[in-house]
Amino acid sequence: MINRGDWREPIFLDEEDRKGFLQALGRACAKTGWEVHAYCLLSNHFHLVTETPQANTIVPSATSFSYSVAMCPLARGSSSYSR
Repeated sequence: MINRGDWREPIFLDEEDRKGFLQALGRACAKTGWEVHAYCLLSNHFHLVTETPQANTIVPSATSFSYSVAMCPLARGSSSYSR
């Protein structure tokens, strides 16, 4: 799974953002049964190598996960994400 910020803008501004992302990923894995084999968090995108226990669970779960991750900085009140 790959996800990139709009216009290649940063999605992780600091270590707190990265920790929040990994916590959200952990919750998503607990809920869906995903297994993460590898990940790479860069400033403007991330890569995940995941295994899903059931067929066809990745699309709705990934969409929900991506949305919740995208909203984390806004919920935190980070002005860097406002437009």
